[in-house]
Amino acid sequence: MAPEGVPTPEDTSPTGEPYAAAAFLAMENLRHSSARADGDAPGPLEETVGTGDAAVHALPDGRDHVMISRTVGVDADTCVYCLVGRTTIGGFEELRAGDVAAVDAFAVARDLTLCSVFPDPDAANLVVVQTYDGIEDVPLEYRPPSPFLQFE
Repeated sequence: MAPEGVPTPEDTSPTGEPYAAAAFLAMENLRHSSARADGDAPGPLEETVGTGDAAVHALPDGRDHVMISRTVGVDADTCVYCLVGRTTIGGFEELRAGDVAAVDAFAVARDLTLCSVFPDPDAANLVVVQTYDGIEDVPLEYRPPSPFLQFE
């Protein structure tokens, strides 16, 4: 059981996914560019594909790439752990269309990173916990659709 005030996996963001705000914050901090593929469109395009443990969040990263992320777990200090990667727009379009399953969303992603986000409304902090050369280096329990973890 989580300590008082610590959100549980059932607590959801406006997108309906557990801790999605932390996933978007992680992608925003790790992306290479804030420019969007559709040029003049205002603001970042935030999107979630799938639901529950198979949810993959996306944020544009320049004209040709998309950052993708999934929430992995939370610790007793309320830090939310997220797996983040960078994929092509085409790779994301295949995920969105259902041609690629969430379980394979990170298979072709680059810059794979496990990070910890402390979601303080006044000063959110992001810490890179681990980087991975490829999906084969990412522990299975961090990949979709593994269940949300409670880290000690």
